[in-house]
Amino acid sequence: MQATPHFFDWTITLGNIVSAITFIFAGVIAWRDLTWRIKNLETWRVEHMIDADARDELIRKMDHVIELLRFQIKLLMSDKGPAGPDL
Repeated sequence: MQATPHFFDWTITLGNIVSAITFIFAGVIAWRDLTWRIKNLETWRVEHMIDADARDELIRKMDHVIELLRFQIKLLMSDKGPAGPDL
């Protein structure tokens, strides 16, 4: 009776061990980096959170700036501009 050929070598080499340790080490580093990034993102989000009162104040300030710009544009487009109509 003839033995069946082995298609896979089950021998563990030093290269296999080094590769496995390297992959495990890289996975641990990637996991730590991911958790560190998530923690920093949460910290940044909490520090930069804006409440409704601050948002309303920002909107009021933007409306004021827009009104000033509209006034300046109307002034420049009219004949009463700073340099007059003969520019």
